[in-house]
Amino acid sequence: MGNGTTPNCCHERTLDGGATWLAFNGPIGSTFDVRFLTTDFGYAVGNYGFAISRNGGVSWSIAPNSIHFVGFRNTSLGLGSSVNGLYRTTDGGLTFTRVLTGSMLTARFIDDTLALALTTAGRILRSTDAGLTWADRGASLGTTSLLILSGTQAIAFGNDGHVLNTADAGLTWMDRGIAVADGVVNWAVVSDGIAVFVSGGGDVWRTDDGGVTWIKTLAGLGDLPGSWGISFFNEQQGWVAGVHGLVFETTDSGVTWHSLNSGTGAQMNDIEMFDSQRGLAVGINGYLFRTENGGARWNVDRLKVTGVVAFRNENLNAIDVVDDQFAVTAGDDGVAYKTADGGLTWTSIGFPALPEEFNIADTHFRTRDEGWVVGQDLDLGHFRTVYHTLDGGQTWTRPFDDTGSFVAVTFVGERGWIATLGSRFLRSTDGGNTWTEGVLPNNALGFAPTTLDMQFAPDGLTGYAVGWDGYAVKSTNGGVTWTLQNTGTTERILSDLAIVSAAEVWASTFNGYAYHTTNGGTTWIADPVNTRANDFASFGGIAVGSSGGVWTAGFSGFVYAMGVPAAVPVTVSVEPIDPPIIIPPGGGRFRATITLTNTTAVSQTIDFWTALSGPVNREPLFGPRSITLTPGQALTRTLTQRIPGNTPAGSYTYTANVGTFSTDVSDSDSFPFEKSAP
Repeated sequence: MGNGTTPNCCHERTLDGGATWLAFNGPIGSTFDVRFLTTDFGYAVGNYGFAISRNGGVSWSIAPNSIHFVGFRNTSLGLGSSVNGLYRTTDGGLTFTRVLTGSMLTARFIDDTLALALTTAGRILRSTDAGLTWADRGASLGTTSLLILSGTQAIAFGNDGHVLNTADAGLTWMDRGIAVADGVVNWAVVSDGIAVFVSGGGDVWRTDDGGVTWIKTLAGLGDLPGSWGISFFNEQQGWVAGVHGLVFETTDSGVTWHSLNSGTGAQMNDIEMFDSQRGLAVGINGYLFRTENGGARWNVDRLKVTGVVAFRNENLNAIDVVDDQFAVTAGDDGVAYKTADGGLTWTSIGFPALPEEFNIADTHFRTRDEGWVVGQDLDLGHFRTVYHTLDGGQTWTRPFDDTGSFVAVTFVGERGWIATLGSRFLRSTDGGNTWTEGVLPNNALGFAPTTLDMQFAPDGLTGYAVGWDGYAVKSTNGGVTWTLQNTGTTERILSDLAIVSAAEVWASTFNGYAYHTTNGGTTWIADPVNTRANDFASFGGIAVGSSGGVWTAGFSGFVYAMGVPAAVPVTVSVEPIDPPIIIPPGGGRFRATITLTNTTAVSQTIDFWTALSGPVNREPLFGPRSITLTPGQALTRTLTQRIPGNTPAGSYTYTANVGTFSTDVSDSDSFPFEKSAP
């Protein structure tokens, strides 16, 4: 029989392996743990103390004498620990007899006659007659719990991760020091001599030698403090579950673990897409989420410098996608990270290179080397709010001092903009070398706006800013002047922008809706994010895909998507070798790297061919060639292309295609080259 419980809620049991669950009457109060030794005999631990049921949970009796835990050997024999002493029962808890005075922490049976106990006074006790008499076996060194691993092996441990172990059934004990960082919040015995601890951060530590050595087998994604549960179905398969709905599974006795999650319940603050299938989202306490299938599944990671410690949360507030592999994320306490492989691995480029008292609200990188971060300076003076790097974040400089509370930074070419939380903003037309101050119009209520985001379209002239009270304004001259727009609301908070074009824009809200315009803001349509949209559902980020689709992310880890295109089964990329490619008047050759990737779990057969477009068009230039790719295969080849001397001069585009030749192009990629005139 399995058991389930939550504080101040309900008790449920299953008799069919979890297929169905039935409510049963638990003790009155908050229950923290329920365990049944048989279908009838079980116990519960809660704020009411220790309760015992002998009829499958229909009724319960509270253990007497302030007993807070009973270590049962079977349905009859047990040892009860209390502040009043150690108690023994031989009738399943119907009656208890005190065998020791003094406050006790816990007691456990090794077998039918051997037992161990820990006293509040700091001693380890041992019994050889089923708990009737006890002998002192030494100092417990602050340990508070016991775990029996076999007929001879046991460990005593404390909440701080301090471990003692015995290999002779408690006769002698060895101090193993702090074996588990971040303390112990839960544990499980896997098999003889093998046990696992879960730390407050969700790390899993494993011993296979009775507690002598401990190895971390799972670097947890949890934020402190955390509550974690662990359970093993058998000697191979087990699960760890905890904060934000994180669940990990092992099938090899805890040696390795894999995530069962698609996302978590952690608040998300921003989302961006590399394309219409691959994207990243970031949230509180350093959580990072990555999708490769349009958001159908989100892999969970956690970026940290120090992690969540006193006075540091390392929230991630913003993410900027620079190209198809490079992105930067940044947040509170000066943290910033970059990836060059689409989010698989990350390098810290922030704290301590950036100050700890700097909460970064937004980041924008013009290239992989040059980037900006802006935010709020929490130190005295509050003027260190803008930082600039020219070497990919290895070093940072302050181009100017400003006491503003900045919320957004963006560039289009040489034009740049930095917005404050209020009406004030800065703009540049020379790549950020100099800045001019501007002021946004008042909101529809006649007050200075509370601005949350500012973005510009690819033309560098059309821009939008949004914020509280339904605020939206538009510029058509690079931010020189702005016009207030009518969003139809002064109640909702527009939190983030995603610009498709100068005319089409999406805005997320902290109120369960996404706002959309396709006519440059003349009209804005409020779309409910889902059928249960309400003014309490908060979304902090919104993104659009290069080939369609809209995603918004926010409260409780929810990500909603609309119009996501079907994944391309085989993708193609083409990169010129030694660009720029300039073909001399007499003709020449260039080389390109072609990569075909099967994105599916089944074999794919497709046509591959290249094409030329420009002053003259030719298709196919190479191919078509039928290629079969195994599941997940990436095939890379170098192709040499000859351009004859009689090819007309001018600008050309070289395109690689996959699909069914002459009828369907499922994916393509291209680059430009020049043919010189005589």
